[in-house]
Amino acid sequence: MKNANKKTKIIVSIICIVIFICVSCAIVSLNFPVFYDNKIVDIELNEYTIDNNGQKVKCHEIKNVIPGEKISKVIEITCKPGSADCYIRTKININNKNEELTENENLITIKNLDIDKTKWLYCNQDGYWYYNLKLTQDSNSAILFTKIDMPLKINNMFALEEFEINVTVESIQAKNFTPNFNEDSKNPWFGINENDIKKF
Repeated sequence: MKNANKKTKIIVSIICIVIFICVSCAIVSLNFPVFYDNKIVDIELNEYTIDNNGQKVKCHEIKNVIPGEKISKVIEITCKPGSADCYIRTKININNKNEELTENENLITIKNLDIDKTKWLYCNQDGYWYYNLKLTQDSNSAILFTKIDMPLKINNMFALEEFEINVTVESIQAKNFTPNFNEDSKNPWFGINENDIKKF
């Protein structure tokens, strides 16, 4: 980038959507009560950076980005205490703020994010990334990515350009639910549709 005083601002906005299955108390014959676990899924989505001392630091706008820079940006999903065990999936949308640029001219793409593909399965049919491990309040958090690798070749077309990484996370109670995480699966969360989604 020739003009040193030009700057690129990176904004990561996060939307959290929780899916849960409502359960209630049912009564069977002879008035024997059957009580179901009425826990719901309660997840938390956080973003932070790692400073030079290896400490977590709250995210701020990132400015004065240079070609080839590796930007620390950690997206973390956890189960809150008391939450039911769950599976999660996420959608990532990267948008230029400059509407004149096309999708093919995006400054960065998914390839610039270090998503761990041993834990996250991408489904071409629905555009979701599926976390293939069960998430619990006692398990380690799910890390979507930890850094953004800026391209080496950035020309003046991107001077003063801003982009957003929008992350949407959905979760579903793991009890009595078996996802299909085969690589050729066209619907890893089979049977789940828009009517099952409750937004918070």
